[in-house]
Amino acid sequence: QKGSVTLDNGDVIEGMNIGELAAQVFVFYLAGFETSSSTMSYCLYELAQNPEIQEKLRSEVQSVLEQHKGQIT
Repeated sequence: QKGSVTLDNGDVIEGMNIGELAAQVFVFYLAGFETSSSTMSYCLYELAQNPEIQEKLRSEVQSVLEQHKGQIT
């Protein structure tokens, strides 16, 4: 399921489906962007160490997805 966004100039930009998004995250993480991959690793570590924050983040993501009918753009 893909979302789309219409820009002010009328151009329509198609979003990514969940598989495409996961692939991009995987490539981004493994491509060696040192600052970004270090930051993501640290965030994932902290989420693993703090399940209450992890649950709060999960709830926030679910809430936003519900507001936008499950579309990730």
